[in-house]
Amino acid sequence: MSIKEKEKCRCFQKCSAVFCPHDILPNSFWFSDSEICRLIKWNSPEWLRTQKKISEINPDPHSYYTIKMLLVVKRVKSGITGLVATGYYELGENEWIRGHKKSVPELTQSVSK
Repeated sequence: MSIKEKEKCRCFQKCSAVFCPHDILPNSFWFSDSEICRLIKWNSPEWLRTQKKISEINPDPHSYYTIKMLLVVKRVKSGITGLVATGYYELGENEWIRGHKKSVPELTQSVSK
């Protein structure tokens, strides 16, 4: 996605969210005490709504989530935790996903919703 397309977002100048519905970086990760996209609407991606719930229930500065992880969460409960590590760790991400859900939706399908 080009900078021009991202600039169409009214929050572009003030936003420092790691995950942006306009620009998905597959190996990015979000700490649950970090900023999230401000454009949460009824038609926002499911992962964005899950992200907001996690930030309200468990803003842990030591655990992180990827979009793939957010996609498998069906219900956010108070004990939810992400991965505790430094940097993106695909093996850890896959193990976390296996522990939370048997099937993982494709990232490209979920981004377009």
